[in-house]
Amino acid sequence: MKISNTNLFINFAFLVVISNTIFSQEKKPFNGNFIWIKGNEIAIKSNSNIAQDETEILKKTFNFNPIVDFSKDKILKEYKKRIEKQSSLFLVFKCATSDENTLVALERGTYKSTISNRKLDSDGATATYKGESKTGVIVSFIYNKNSLIGKKNGTMSISDFLYNDKLFENQLLELIYIPKSVSTKQKNTIESYLSLKYGISLHEDQNYLNSKGDTIWNVKQDKNYTKRVTGIGKDLFFGLNQKQSKNTTLDGLTIGLNKIKSTNVDNDVVLKDKSFILWGDNGKTAVLKKCDDGTQKRMKRIWKFKSISDSSAKYKVQIKIDKKQMPLDGTLNDDDDMNKFMWLAIDTSNSAEFNYATAEYSKATVNSKDEIVFDNVELNSNSNCLFTIVKANENHVTATAMDSNKVPSYDSNLSGKYKLYPNPISANDKFSLQFNLKETSNVTVQIVDVNGKTIKSKNLGFIDDYLYSDSLSVSGTYLILVTVNGRSETNKLIVK
Repeated sequence: MKISNTNLFINFAFLVVISNTIFSQEKKPFNGNFIWIKGNEIAIKSNSNIAQDETEILKKTFNFNPIVDFSKDKILKEYKKRIEKQSSLFLVFKCATSDENTLVALERGTYKSTISNRKLDSDGATATYKGESKTGVIVSFIYNKNSLIGKKNGTMSISDFLYNDKLFENQLLELIYIPKSVSTKQKNTIESYLSLKYGISLHEDQNYLNSKGDTIWNVKQDKNYTKRVTGIGKDLFFGLNQKQSKNTTLDGLTIGLNKIKSTNVDNDVVLKDKSFILWGDNGKTAVLKKCDDGTQKRMKRIWKFKSISDSSAKYKVQIKIDKKQMPLDGTLNDDDDMNKFMWLAIDTSNSAEFNYATAEYSKATVNSKDEIVFDNVELNSNSNCLFTIVKANENHVTATAMDSNKVPSYDSNLSGKYKLYPNPISANDKFSLQFNLKETSNVTVQIVDVNGKTIKSKNLGFIDDYLYSDSLSVSGTYLILVTVNGRSETNKLIVK
């Protein structure tokens, strides 16, 4: 799929006039009336090097992407002689007010169509609104050959409501005008691009497609996880290079490649074209409640991760939970919570229900009053998994894994930095942990039995090259929990 185009960059935003086809399967090329308006990442990148108030950055970005800045950009208020009889318009906006205001008007001869923040005013045309006006909306407006009357091409006008807003309360995020009535599949493809870029979920019965028309999220296959579908990914055809995202419903979940930055363009991770990571949830409560045995607090909300790529790359993502937007529980100061930690539980078993026994657990690197952060979460390309949040002490997490004969890997970054040997051993024989750390680090070793009881705990202090040896007098299966600078990994030790 290829685009031949002429790019006209105008200060912070740019207008693209395309003289060839938008989709390779089109028999008839579009003329020069194609219009594309969106914020300019180059300007955002240059401004990000200057110290700015976080509030100022948020005012001029939406889902980490730049908005169209009418206060500085030389965007036309009117695009004359552009509007044809068969046309399609895609508009993404956010409005602070619930009062109805016209955003864009299209005129051809005596006929006029207007798109407001609440509805379409037009005869013989179809439009769909996805999202909420105050948090972000995608409008798709398709008009047929009878919709806009007149022999001459008409005019598209941007209203003063958007054009003169100097406070950025009412934002134009992106506008795409195509001088053709696009097909249902082409409409779905463009909407998928806009959805992933701005974090505005499509309708729950709608698939997500890449620019080739390939399905990257199938609502039938993923029917239990259709709530708040969001994603990151790269699609060069549309210029999509989304490396971090959150949903406009303000569900409190933000996911980004490597480390989440203030803006999308500041995240320097390189993705391959047509690579995507999408997630959606089951729509259930995120409040943590005690499970039946009382050892863990679990939420009913489960998310599904889906990664797609033509390579075998592994992705590392950071996951942030905003506690104000996603209240987890109201008992953070209860006595029974004093020794408990937040864990990200990942189930790769592909079972119908979340399998806590075989799940891998990753301890939160940050658990403050305002947020929870999970770092270095690894995802394989072309794979599916489920994840959720659990609150428990270390013993109860390792005991759950012990029951399933599986050891959770808390942080794969510790792999290769120490070695446990010999294994298995006989009762009263010594085993050793040989540490070869690149830098001096604070290390603790904890030994847990099959019941989750801590048998031994040793703070080794600050070490780099170090040999720790110990023995156990009772036969059985044990977990050796090694923590380096707050990052943990567990190994199973067999005592015969």
